Amino acid sequence: MQPTPLPLPIGTTDDTFDRGRVFTILAEDRRKHMAIFGKSGVGKSTLLRNMIVWDLREGLGVTVLDPHGGLIEDLLDCIPSDRTNDVVYFSPKDRTRAVSVNILEPPAADGHETLAVSYLISIFKKIWGDSWGPRMEDILRNSAFALIEQPEPVSLVALPKLLTDPDYRKKILERVSNPVVLAYFRDEYDKWPASFRQEAIQPVLNKARAFLVNPLLRAIIGQARSSFDFRWLMDKSKILLCDLSKGALGEDVSSLLGSLIVTKILLAALSRQDIPEEERVPHLLYADEVQNFIHGADLPTIFSEARKYRLTLVIATQTINQLPRESVDVVFGNCATVMSFRVGGEDAEALKREFVMTTLPASELQDMPDYKLYLRTLMLAEDGRRSRPTGPHIIDTFPPMTTPEANSKERVIRTSLERYARPRAEVEEKINRFLSR
Repeated sequence: MQPTPLPLPIGTTDDTFDRGRVFTILAEDRRKHMAIFGKSGVGKSTLLRNMIVWDLREGLGVTVLDPHGGLIEDLLDCIPSDRTNDVVYFSPKDRTRAVSVNILEPPAADGHETLAVSYLISIFKKIWGDSWGPRMEDILRNSAFALIEQPEPVSLVALPKLLTDPDYRKKILERVSNPVVLAYFRDEYDKWPASFRQEAIQPVLNKARAFLVNPLLRAIIGQARSSFDFRWLMDKSKILLCDLSKGALGEDVSSLLGSLIVTKILLAALSRQDIPEEERVPHLLYADEVQNFIHGADLPTIFSEARKYRLTLVIATQTINQLPRESVDVVFGNCATVMSFRVGGEDAEALKREFVMTTLPASELQDMPDYKLYLRTLMLAEDGRRSRPTGPHIIDTFPPMTTPEANSKERVIRTSLERYARPRAEVEEKINRFLSR
């Protein structure tokens, strides 16, 4: 049985009849997910930083997706020395060493290959939507099923070779048991006229190579084995810090890698079906600008599955409109805690309805000072079973709650790279040997 973490402090109350009280959220209430809204520069990153640092000091496992890099830089300075060995530092922009994430590695749970392929296809479909079509999807889906079934894992680097090298394709298919995939390649794909086959696969090759030609990305998704096991990450309360800076990687690469991480985390959570719920160790997934990272498993799917497997989501975004339309109601319906810093007019109207602010104008949410927020949450009733709504409360959030630890950043990065990263030159050499065979 896991010890119950202390309540999470958010800030101090500034309600009319309740000022200066430290407002906290119980661990049990946090399990029901959290959503944070607010324009750039209003205090979201500081709040996220405080929440994550609190969780680190409570010994919890967390994954953090940061599309800007600044939050991760701050967190690296705040890692307690006794948690140094728990950190996996994932920085794709590092040009000397690479941490591997292979989406085609067989999932931890039997039967989840279908889910993994489905999420992978969804990622590509959203990223390549301008040129997506039924034939491209058919080729990609059957190829992914063939590759993910290999007893010795292969990566996305194998995709072009599977489609263009008959000898390699034959070798792969010898290890495939799925009759539909076998029939597709042997009775359809291999019988296409050469000119038609080349025309059919060219869009797939063009798109795949656009990613694989990128040396930063190739060394991450091109390794056959991931640098760490995501189920292990969750079960052992490890810390995954993902610096997915769009400025350094490009928006498409940042979104691809973040979506792959979310997919791997969700698959790991689902694999916990093999242990009783009370033995599932809590893990928190923090996603800043969450809309960038839900190209695979979408928010409705994640929310519907996460809680029973002890995966808690803390999502942040600047505006509601940045979320997919089908996800907005899901967020409000599944996040027991909703927080709003200063927002624009449309968001203010939507959040006013969510907060049931019948007596206050929506402009109240548009005029909030920096670092002040409205909060609505569901809290356990006194009987410990039923949840009751509380709020909205006005909260003055805390400034950064901890001072940087001496040499924390250098210590954490060095330890993580030694354990989980490989020299890029070594990775490239291995990939080149595979492609030249």
